[in-house]
Amino acid sequence: MKFQPYPLTVKPILKEKVWGGRNLKPYVNTGGRKIGEAWMLSDRKGGESVITSGALKGMTIGESIEKYPGQMMGPALIKKYGWKFPLLFKFLDTNDRLSVQVHPDDKYALLRGFPSGKTEMWYVLGSRPGSSLMAGFKSAQTRKTLVDAINKGTLVGKLKKYGASRSDCFFIPAGTIHTIDKGNVILEIQQNSDTTYRLYDWGREVTGGRGLNIADAVNSVKFGIKAGKITARAKRLSKGISLRQLARCPYFDCDEVIIEKNASYWYNDNKALIMTVIEGEVRITDENGENFRYKKGSFVFIPFSLTGLLIKSIISSRLIFTEVK
Repeated sequence: MKFQPYPLTVKPILKEKVWGGRNLKPYVNTGGRKIGEAWMLSDRKGGESVITSGALKGMTIGESIEKYPGQMMGPALIKKYGWKFPLLFKFLDTNDRLSVQVHPDDKYALLRGFPSGKTEMWYVLGSRPGSSLMAGFKSAQTRKTLVDAINKGTLVGKLKKYGASRSDCFFIPAGTIHTIDKGNVILEIQQNSDTTYRLYDWGREVTGGRGLNIADAVNSVKFGIKAGKITARAKRLSKGISLRQLARCPYFDCDEVIIEKNASYWYNDNKALIMTVIEGEVRITDENGENFRYKKGSFVFIPFSLTGLLIKSIISSRLIFTEVK
């Protein structure tokens, strides 16, 4: 069967967490459950996203890549990653604080038997007044000072704290100690990894059976890396359209695009691209004149071989475009 590429959508995978809440309702149907993570596009064992639209409906995203690798991902990404989608997209509801944690880089992850490390980006969708997050150290640290802080219970005081506001964006490369305060709803874009090493869990490791992973965590910390808030400003691309450059790393490039009502532009690149609708509603029209509409909370996978698209806002919209690298 010849593959006719089209924009793909998938079914969310909901994960209940001890720190989760009920604040994802504007973006995804949680059924009233206490959800910490909604996996919106995933190709992990036990968490494979199922396609909900078009000719590939009912297949997992991984099965579609195995069947049509070049058309879905493009030859360069297939060579780099094989028949595997290398990113994971989530909504987070931190109704309580996340553990103070770190993710390994590729090298340490492979040493411990995992396929990849975890570099990630956070985009704040909403935040209660006074809420915050932490990423990296306030001042230069060494392995010795880190271990001393862990033993003395002073680690949290050494971390750099940021206020969190809507549309703030943070880059968290693998090896960065971090945590997210309660009261935040976040879009997380990351490598396809679920490996987390906890250094401190606000006492929940005692009452809830959530273990710490001090040795692996200390071994994973990278000192001197650049992490934290992205400060780029939006630039006007054309009438009714502006772009803010977000994360740039070896695994993904992300941009925020704001489109005023009825503004439109052509997409004609060969990329494996994910469009996330943060606000508003947009319509995509393909070369055959077929229309696809997407509302707030939609994740749309645009295959590598799908070009010649007209993207138009139905109402003023805010989008995140992620290119798989």
